[in-house]
Amino acid sequence: MFVTKGIDFLEGYIQGSRLQFLPQIGTVQPLCKRIYPTNFLIYTFTLEPGKTNRLFLRVKENNYKLSLSPFYLFEKTVGQEFISKQTLYQHLYVGGMMLMLCFGIALMLLFRSRLYFLYSACVSTSLMVMLMQNEYYYYWTSAIPEIVYNKDVFGILVVSIAICYFFFTKEFLKINKPSDQFWLKIGYVLIAILLILLITTYIADLRLFELRAVFYPFLDGLFLVTLLFAVKSFRRKYKPAWLFAFATVPVIVIGFIESLSNWHQIASSQLFNAYYMGTLWEMFLLTLGIAYRFYLDQLQLLRVKETQYRVEMQTRHEERERMARDLHDKMGALLSAIRLNVGLLKKMSSENMKDVFDQTDQMLLLASEECRNIAHNIYPAALLQLGLLEMITEMYGQIESPKFTIHSEGFEKDRLETVMEVTLYSIIQETINNIFKHAEAKEVTIQLTWYKKQINLIIEDDGRGFEPSLVKKRGMGLQSMKRRVAIMNGKMEIDSKPGRGTIILVKINYSAGRTSRFLS
Repeated sequence: MFVTKGIDFLEGYIQGSRLQFLPQIGTVQPLCKRIYPTNFLIYTFTLEPGKTNRLFLRVKENNYKLSLSPFYLFEKTVGQEFISKQTLYQHLYVGGMMLMLCFGIALMLLFRSRLYFLYSACVSTSLMVMLMQNEYYYYWTSAIPEIVYNKDVFGILVVSIAICYFFFTKEFLKINKPSDQFWLKIGYVLIAILLILLITTYIADLRLFELRAVFYPFLDGLFLVTLLFAVKSFRRKYKPAWLFAFATVPVIVIGFIESLSNWHQIASSQLFNAYYMGTLWEMFLLTLGIAYRFYLDQLQLLRVKETQYRVEMQTRHEERERMARDLHDKMGALLSAIRLNVGLLKKMSSENMKDVFDQTDQMLLLASEECRNIAHNIYPAALLQLGLLEMITEMYGQIESPKFTIHSEGFEKDRLETVMEVTLYSIIQETINNIFKHAEAKEVTIQLTWYKKQINLIIEDDGRGFEPSLVKKRGMGLQSMKRRVAIMNGKMEIDSKPGRGTIILVKINYSAGRTSRFLS
């Protein structure tokens, strides 16, 4: 049994008599109908014991003219074992890549992330190269398009792999800093050149394999940029970069050797076998890298949630302290004074009681007002009845120092959902409390506009102002406000400088019925 692979045409001769023609691969029948369902070319002949024969071969190979595949001569049983082992290795590769492809597709559907889409694209294109090179399509049909038959499809797949891998590297290693922009632009230029070359060869009806030397410099350049990204990640101490390097370097080295196929005698089949094993190793490590990166992202998310929890707990603690001070300083003093007045009433005659009664009545009225204000601060129950505009007008419209001016537009007909009103009320309340504590303002302006699907809130004061960057980490109230705004699909900006007041701008994308889901 004579076995070879990766060539286009083979004829066998023994002792000058032509015994049989070996068909050019795929032109006669699909693999499933061959005696040996394999992509190896097999030439069998009988050799009687004690006799010798010379075997002459005529080989035709359109591609890799200087690097023919190895030729093997086996006794029939040994040859069958060799083919079975090689086929098993191929199936293991295909099975492993299919598992990783299913893993990538599952992640892509679950998390809708660009990273998992690019990972799936890299796995699928690498797997496609192997299936095309080993002619797995012949298991189903022999009606093969010309672009596959003449192997030009490999040029398209190799370019696709390089492009997908570049963008996967960008996402996996988080290459998005300002210092990365120059090399990203270099990568984009190389990709554009490769795409232009592909389109040009297609329009001009040229053979890609005959022009492959034109593509190699740009492909190698793109792979070098990906290696540079790995080096940048090492310097940033990004741990998944090590798995990326161990996965990528072997395949890039094999690809570089393959790009020099016109200058060496390494068999194409050996290069492809090395590429398959390298790709399987690469995708396995990248799968581990994706899992590790997912673990790091989840760990970071837990830390963010922990920080948010601490901020929330700190805010609650400060709110309770404020409530305790209000109850102690205001309500406690009023109730103590009322108690003293009641004691005096017991000792006084009826003629002198009127003034004390009037004074006690005023104290009770003041105590009632303080209870109402404290209740509003604890939870704005009146907000449910009055609405946001009437609530803030009632609370701040009568205050003389600082002087409050309240403007609104778009709230004439409809009210916001409760969760949105409570959120905006909390932001306004927190901002006004900060103005009372720190700003020493004389005038405060509150502007509320609701136009189509956007709500704008502007709170402006003419107080002392501050430097936002200095209180970014310490300002628990500001962080709590930003978190509330972010949950409601909005943004908050702070414009302030010492000596020229403060402007807080809140923009929230809002359409009626959307915010109810945040209640859970």
